[in-house]
Amino acid sequence: MRFAREGYTYMTLAVAVSVLALASAPWWIAWPLVVLAGLVINFFRDPERVIPGGDQLITAPADGKVVAITEVLRDERFVERPCRRVSIFMSPLNVHVNRLPVDGTVRHVEHFDGQFHAAFLDKASS
Repeated sequence: MRFAREGYTYMTLAVAVSVLALASAPWWIAWPLVVLAGLVINFFRDPERVIPGGDQLITAPADGKVVAITEVLRDERFVERPCRRVSIFMSPLNVHVNRLPVDGTVRHVEHFDGQFHAAFLDKASS
């Protein structure tokens, strides 16, 4: 299985701490750290995906639960025409690798500071 390269540092640190704990700490400290290392490794996995239907379908860019599909009359930030916004909630147990569902060119990138909303709420999608 492949892993996201951004997670190598975290995975290495989690495994190193759990191995040290197994070697020197009591079991009630070591085993929760082993479980935590397993969860960190699980978070950064990047499994191969087979897209059903090949190039004929648009698939979701991320694993998770679709929490909202909304009609946006005009979104000045991205497209200046009516469109649909699909909001996907990813739990800590989902694969956190975003994929490209269609071919295209990125023409604009902009960062918006977060507001600490619960990720599964609708207002977290905007």
